[in-house]
Amino acid sequence: MSFARLLLPLDFSDRSPEALRLAGILSERFGSEVIPLYVLSPLPAIDPVLSLPFELYGPTVAPPDEGRRREEALAYLRSYLEEHDRSAWAGGAQVREGSPAVEIVRAARELTCDLILLGTHGRSGLARWLLGSTTERVVRTSSVPVWVFRGDPERPIRHILLPTDFSELAAEAYPLAIAVARAFEATITLFYVAEYVPLSDNQLLERMRKEYQGRLERERMTRFTEEDRRFIADAYLQFNLGSSTAGIVDFAARKQIDLIIMSTHGYSGLKHILLGSTTEYVVRHAPCAVLTIRPKSMHLEEK
Repeated sequence: MSFARLLLPLDFSDRSPEALRLAGILSERFGSEVIPLYVLSPLPAIDPVLSLPFELYGPTVAPPDEGRRREEALAYLRSYLEEHDRSAWAGGAQVREGSPAVEIVRAARELTCDLILLGTHGRSGLARWLLGSTTERVVRTSSVPVWVFRGDPERPIRHILLPTDFSELAAEAYPLAIAVARAFEATITLFYVAEYVPLSDNQLLERMRKEYQGRLERERMTRFTEEDRRFIADAYLQFNLGSSTAGIVDFAARKQIDLIIMSTHGYSGLKHILLGSTTEYVVRHAPCAVLTIRPKSMHLEEK
């Protein structure tokens, strides 16, 4: 798996300089071309001052010039890159207009990017449910991997957590984990969370532990080549009361994991509301960066 072209959406917020630094690190590690992107908000159909549709204006009042807006935005994006010592990326800079999540995913597809780099603002509760999060929408709908960063962008990637549920969908994240581990010379912990209720039968609990640990070992031996297995330092089983998603986040915090890599089901609409998403929960609550990949089978379902 290669990352020849990296899409870097910027919004000129306080996190944008961090995104630039991380993009530089990933570009060096993977040999990637970086394409900066800024998404303009759509022009309103109604003038916010006069409360009239632009097409009803008389000849003395002109609607905003969309072409000029884009030119000015592109000029500002290029100057911003130069200001942060990234002038080499200015030639490929892109400006689009519309919904940020939609345009980011469309740009990645049309520009044949291999990776999208995004930050997260951690919106939660009712505001997130009603408005959603650009990052979460991109994670859910992007056909290319999405690297969601938080914290220090220059934090070394030494320990990678690779959650699994032994499914084919989960396994699609394995080549991605190996590629990142190889680039950063990092180790991988293959991880499974078993949800359970308290049991008084210790023998039954021990049988469950052996069964799941055996499945983890078979996963390691059958899903990875001998060459790739050298990156897998551990295959770890954790029993968790309640949600397995909380178990992933808790383990990442306790073991000081630097990056979590996992696949996302990519459902949308009612199915997404009903089923939720383990990956989106992890993206929202993880103490470290999260790299997601949407299984190829989800792309086929959309065609």
